[in-house]
Amino acid sequence: MSSDLLDVLNLQQRDAPAKKKQKVAEPKVKQTGINRELYNLLGQNTPPVPVRNQQKFKDRLNSLTKPSPWTWASFKNGSRSDSLQLHHWVKGSKESVEAAEVPYKFEKYNTSLNIPSFTEEDYNNFIADEPIDGNNEMDIDENKAPDSKEEETSKKPETEDDETNTEKTASEVEEIVKQLPWDYEETRYLFDLSIAFDLKWVVINDRYDFKGNSRSIEDLQERFYSVCQRILIHENDKVEDTQNSNLISNLNFNKRKEIKRKMYLNRLLERSPAEIAEEESLLIEARKFEVSAKKTITERASLLQLLDSPQSNGSINQYLSSQGLTQLYNSLMTEKRKRRVDSPAPENPLTALNEKIKQQHIQRQKQIQQEKLEQQKKKKENPISTLLSKNLTPREEEEFGLKIHAEKISPGVALRSTKLSTFKPGVQAKITTILNEMGLGKKPSLATSRVVAKQEELYKTINILLELKRQVDKLEAEAKIIK
Repeated sequence: MSSDLLDVLNLQQRDAPAKKKQKVAEPKVKQTGINRELYNLLGQNTPPVPVRNQQKFKDRLNSLTKPSPWTWASFKNGSRSDSLQLHHWVKGSKESVEAAEVPYKFEKYNTSLNIPSFTEEDYNNFIADEPIDGNNEMDIDENKAPDSKEEETSKKPETEDDETNTEKTASEVEEIVKQLPWDYEETRYLFDLSIAFDLKWVVINDRYDFKGNSRSIEDLQERFYSVCQRILIHENDKVEDTQNSNLISNLNFNKRKEIKRKMYLNRLLERSPAEIAEEESLLIEARKFEVSAKKTITERASLLQLLDSPQSNGSINQYLSSQGLTQLYNSLMTEKRKRRVDSPAPENPLTALNEKIKQQHIQRQKQIQQEKLEQQKKKKENPISTLLSKNLTPREEEEFGLKIHAEKISPGVALRSTKLSTFKPGVQAKITTILNEMGLGKKPSLATSRVVAKQEELYKTINILLELKRQVDKLEAEAKIIK
């Protein structure tokens, strides 16, 4: 009906409002595990801080400067003798790099040693005359004190083993020192290798091969340094140079000393664990000796300081005037106040004498009473013991094992070995060690009265000997310190 009316009136029907689509709830994914536990804890509470997905990469650098150019340029290393041409990257344009002609920057690190050179004429003039037979004494330092030779000769081996080891070392050194003579060609060959390998003697010895001659590192070093010393001495004679003179004294090479050093080092590396432990124990004992020596020196210094009389700093003339006496009196009174030591009040001499007589009388009364008590005890003694002591001879007492004790004995039964004297733990350990060395036990196996008495006497004798040994060691240590 309404549609017909609209057609008659030539009106268009308005579009009906579109129906809103109902949102269909998407099926929720069921959470499991730790996600479900977290959801139960948080619920629908939103986090206090907004979570945003930030960009993890840096922004593009918007720079207005142009990148600097790099050029693939060629270069030559000036330290090389050949004309080898290499290439590397250099910062800058091609025109600027070619115009600059900068030398290779690593060329300055390629340095070489300043080794003296010589000709065949120089060799024949002042080098070939040198006696190279292994017994050259050029290695002795001229600046060495003359007393040092006496010290070396005074050093003698302490034991037979040390003497045999010294003889073996000397014989081995003499065998090694012997070498073949040198000529100009071989010396020139040695100097060429030294320049090529920058005095790396291990490499030089490895590459050394001249007509089948076998040379050790010590031979090469001795020859090289002796020739250098000869050249510098010859140059120093022409022009006096203090730098050359110092260098000449430093070029002394002691071949025997170097060989001995390597031998001793080899023996040191070949030691057994027992020898290493023994050396460590000796070092510990030496440190203990040093500590005790320092302690003895400090004690002696303090004792001497106490025994020495104080030396007066001033003269007596300053106390002759009244002003000086007043000053002395004031200083003494000040020291007295600081120490706070007041002299006691004067006493009556008669009072002190009466007190002394009274004390002597009391002591005499006590002594008389003690003598009376002892006499009463003697009267109450057992008649059997008195009878035995009177009728039995010492031999019979020994046979029957009887002993009449004059001193008071503690009541009860006890072993005789428990009555032996005991000492401090350190002394007791030393006594036990000595008894073990003698094959005796700490306590006698058959502890008769005579055996226990002899054991007690032995203990006391060992203790006295240990004390004497300690005093002797102390005196010897002091004597060594004084020397």
